[in-house]
Amino acid sequence: MITATTIAQTLHLDRTRHSFTGMCPSCGYRGFTVEEREGKVLVHCHAGRCDQTEVLVALRDRGLWTTERRPKQETRTTITDLTEMAYNHHTSNNRATRRFIYDT
Repeated sequence: MITATTIAQTLHLDRTRHSFTGMCPSCGYRGFTVEEREGKVLVHCHAGRCDQTEVLVALRDRGLWTTERRPKQETRTTITDLTEMAYNHHTSNNRATRRFIYDT
């Protein structure tokens, strides 16, 4: 199993209080962090030049990431999404009624 310490040593990252920081393996800019929380290795590029998938691909290419799981995408449900879901649900029964759901 790959640990944050293994990634940090291989990429020559600097140790901070709770994590390791240094050059991103994907974009090459400083602002990359690696840490371990609750048995999970968390990686993130704060430079804003690459996304999580690109970071994981770069780590995988170096043999530092072995899992095939994809990173979680942050999802947020908006009022427009809820309205569309409610409309689609109630029109799927061939009824022409519109019902709106508002998140308060």
